[in-house]
Parts: sequence; C-alpha cells; structure tokens
Amino acid sequence: MSALIESDSSSDRTRLIDLIHGYRATCMIVAAIELGLFDALRDAPVGEDLLAGRLRAHRPSLQRLVRGLAVLGLVERRPAGVGLTAMGRLLVDADAGVRERALLAGAEYLPAWQGLRHGVATGGTAFDHAFGMSAWEHRQRHPDLNACLNRTMADDQARSGRAIACACDFSRFRLVVDVGGGQGALIAEILTRWPQPAGLVFDQPHVVAGAAEVLAAAGVQGRCRVVGGSFFESVPAGGDAYVLQHILHNWPDERCAAILRNCRAAMAAGSVLLVVENIVPDDADPTAHVAMLDLHMMVMLGGRERTRGEFRSLLQAAGFELAHCVSTHAAVEMLEAIAA
Repeated sequence: MSALIESDSSSDRTRLIDLIHGYRATCMIVAAIELGLFDALRDAPVGEDLLAGRLRAHRPSLQRLVRGLAVLGLVERRPAGVGLTAMGRLLVDADAGVRERALLAGAEYLPAWQGLRHGVATGGTAFDHAFGMSAWEHRQRHPDLNACLNRTMADDQARSGRAIACACDFSRFRLVVDVGGGQGALIAEILTRWPQPAGLVFDQPHVVAGAAEVLAAAGVQGRCRVVGGSFFESVPAGGDAYVLQHILHNWPDERCAAILRNCRAAMAAGSVLLVVENIVPDDADPTAHVAMLDLHMMVMLGGRERTRGEFRSLLQAAGFELAHCVSTHAAVEMLEAIAA
C-alpha cells in the first residue's frame, strides 16, 4: 500500500511541476515563430546548418531550441534535415488560426496573466495594471496585434458559425444584424445557409474594413451591408434579429447593460435578440474550457462568463424577456430574447 501511495504522490508532483513549467512551451513556440523557423520549414525539411544560416541564428542555441520543439511534437529530425510534424504545420496554415494566438500570448497574455494576483486582490483588470491601458487601447497602438486578434476572432466565428446557423430558423427574418460581428464570418455562414434574409455586419470601422473580402469569398456580398460604429453609442436600426456572439463576456455588467440598451433602442416590435455565449452551470462547476476562459476574460478585459440566470437578469434590466435557450455545441448556448 505504501508503494502505491508513493507512486501516486510522485505522479501528482510530476504533473504539478509540468503545470508550473507551462510557460516554457509558450515561449518556445513564440520564439520559433518570431525567428521564422516554422516558415523556413514550410516547403521541405532543412539541414540544421542551412537552417541556422537562413534564420541568422546562433547554431548551437538553435539546435537546442529545435530539440525542445521536437519534444513538444512540432518538429522532427529526418534524414533530409529538420521537418514539420502535422501539428507543427498548423503554425504555417493560414486557415488554422493558431499562429496569431501564439503571438498574442507572447505579447499580451503572458505579461497580463502575471498580474493575476493584483486582479484577484483588487478586483481590477490585470491587463490594465500590467500595461497601463486597456487591451483595446493597446491593440489600437499596435496594429499587428490588432490584426492577430481580428484573425483569431474570425477563425472562432467561422468554426462556430455553422452550429449557430443550424441552431436557429433564420428564414423568419428579413434582416439579421450581427452586432460586434468582426469581419463578417458569422453573418456569411448564416446567409450561406439561409437564402431568405439579408445581413448587416456592425463593428468598429477599423475592424469591419476587412469584412468585404470575407463576404465576397462566401458569395453573399450582395445581400449584406457593412456598417462601422460603436455599440456603446448606438446600433443600426431596422433588423428583425440582432446577434451578439461572444460579445457580452468581454465586458463587466454595466458595459453589457449599455450594449443591450442600445440593441433594445434599435429594435422594432417583433424583433428578437440572439445572445450566443458560454454558459456557466447554475448548480455545478463549469467545464475546464469555460473556467479557464472565465479567468482569461477577467485578466484581459474585466469581463466574465455568466450563468443563464445572470444573463436573464442583464436582459431584464435592459428591457428584454428571455424566451428560450438552444444549445449550439459544448457549453455554448443561444439565448433568444424579445422586447419585454
């Protein structure tokens, strides 16, 4: 029995140390991206001497990084040189949406998460404490990071868009307004599946600047308008359905209230509001994904994941009545609300 206990204890200790050292993998991946290592291996394996020359890197140090990346399963040594594994190839795949997440992690997430203690102790936003400004302001000053965020958001919308388009009968609407719709990936999916409605994608002007290309690629540009603005000021009127996909979790309650009130002011009688969010169970712990995402929202933006009851309270305070909820996938639900 004592041997079994010792084995379990050793296993727990090893796993705990691996968790503590998780930052190493992030930093290795980010460094390799910034060096251009994955791009250099895109087409074919490359010998380590040639690779060091192409990257203008210190060969012995590069060799050690390559060895570490091999441990992570991102590269492998072959007779022809260092090559990408299937997982490593995701970092050069423009459709995978992974590379941009790594760059954001290195530039913003790691420094912000180091302020977690401050956020928990004070209730403040760790990112603001670490950078002296909000994440939104920081990205306005760094267009490359803003482009990374837009790319990751478009990827998330595209991957969840099909489930959302299937979860609701959009044929009953004349005009679907995607509030905070980024570059239009979700509205493109909805209009592709449902030929009846027209669409409108609404977000900040510098964000929706890239929407025309997305809509054109989906073949729905003739059925969708693009409008720039701030949902804290107003929302375009005239829609039958207003969609908020993973918008409210970015913000504390008072900011959510402003968004919802502006949606309510834009809506005519009979219009519906569709809120797509991760749902925290009222009487159980959330999934690991939702729990970690909730902490990430707290650290980065001061937002949060919410229970269905908390969403109901937000909606009621803004003049809505929660009509029903539909599961789209995993912990994500679509909450359909009508004017109270």
